Amino acid sequence: MNPRARRATRRATPSPSRPPSRLVAGGLLVAVGLAACEGLPQSAGPEIVIEPLQAPALLAFEETADPSLAIDPATGDLLLAWGAAGEEGSEGWDLHLVRSSDGGDTFGTPARVNDRPGDLHPHAEGAPRLVAGPGVVSLFWNNRLEVEGRRFAASDLRYARSLDGGKTWSPARNLQDPLAFEGLPPRANTFHGAALAGDSTLVVAWLDGRERDARRLERGFAEGLDPVTVAATPEAFADEDDPHDGDASVFAAVSHDLGESWEPENRRISGNTCPCCRVELLGTPEGAVLGAWRAHLDGSVRDPVIHTLLGEGAGSSAPRQIHEDGWVFPGCPHSGPALDFGPDGVLHAAWYTGAEGRMGVYHAARAPGAEAFSPPVPVVAGSSVGVANPGIAALDDGRALVASNVAEDGRRVVVIALVSAEGGVLVSTELSGSEGGTHPQLVRLPDGRVVAAWTTSAGGVQRVELARVSVGGMP
Repeated sequence: MNPRARRATRRATPSPSRPPSRLVAGGLLVAVGLAACEGLPQSAGPEIVIEPLQAPALLAFEETADPSLAIDPATGDLLLAWGAAGEEGSEGWDLHLVRSSDGGDTFGTPARVNDRPGDLHPHAEGAPRLVAGPGVVSLFWNNRLEVEGRRFAASDLRYARSLDGGKTWSPARNLQDPLAFEGLPPRANTFHGAALAGDSTLVVAWLDGRERDARRLERGFAEGLDPVTVAATPEAFADEDDPHDGDASVFAAVSHDLGESWEPENRRISGNTCPCCRVELLGTPEGAVLGAWRAHLDGSVRDPVIHTLLGEGAGSSAPRQIHEDGWVFPGCPHSGPALDFGPDGVLHAAWYTGAEGRMGVYHAARAPGAEAFSPPVPVVAGSSVGVANPGIAALDDGRALVASNVAEDGRRVVVIALVSAEGGVLVSTELSGSEGGTHPQLVRLPDGRVVAAWTTSAGGVQRVELARVSVGGMP
């Protein structure tokens, strides 16, 4: 038990048919299920136990945000990366990494990742992505490039790796293809996901603006304008009558040697993509890479899709909807899906939909070898549930934990729910002190416990918070 765990209040959110009771014990937050409500032994029902964690390295900065978590496959150590502002000698945001060998009870000495001070742009939906492979720790992030005349800033997709466990880092490099021609301002390359395939292949995929810019540039050229004038403000040539004119495309960079070198050209994966909803990547047990993102389908439907980017079956079919929510929304909700594989090979997915009558965060699972997901189960749902950003961690017993940054009454707090292997929420709990929390991230420790990280905002100051989650009681 974590000796620093603090006492805190909590709110349990019941599933429709199993109202949980409340309990705070030993300085831990505990959510228990139906058995305790009926006076049966507490061990007769599942319970969620939350232990707040403290990483002293986070306290050295004026602000921290955008955490990313991973497990070192060689040691089982927990790795935490985050953005920080207020470091001496840097006027912007920087990226840092720290390691814990005891599941988050204590942390080692942090190291700055980016060699160029201020190279990180904090952006929760486009936060850094951390991938740990055999002997290599990799980080992917984006910077911010202001472009005169453009409504939105451009960005480079940046990459660095460490061969000594995160103590020192290679100089950062860009992973997107060079611009199509000289004089074209930088484009947007962000909202990325990253994954390891097998033992040595790294894949990062992002929402890319090159095809959107090309469409608009062609219209400017057709009007007889010179390339320099057109390239400076491609937004001026947007087609307001085409609902897909502003769509992004999914592009990927691939390395077959754990980031030492990268394929000479990016791979185009898909078009007609919602331009501000992050890409999620996940390596499969067979060594392939799955990707999920929010597509922009005909009729302005904004549903998450899943696709094989690398490995058997890659490119053989179009991305397919995880579930046909049919959410019609004339804009980008800034909410991508979350994926995780369980030890049993079951693929778990969590996502948000604002579809009429179904507003909320949902979970579905896909058995090994199956093509379709199970019917979706509401995790946090209701007419007050605004756009949410879920995280997910599959457990050893076929169940899963789903984290969301919204409660059923619409408050912005972090809620963690336990979903059964058969489908259905067994119990859920609201994390104390998570008011204003957003974009929760989850990772499963080797011992089966889960670490959660999220960003809170209070008084205009952002802070990364951590907790360790375990599931007790009988299944």
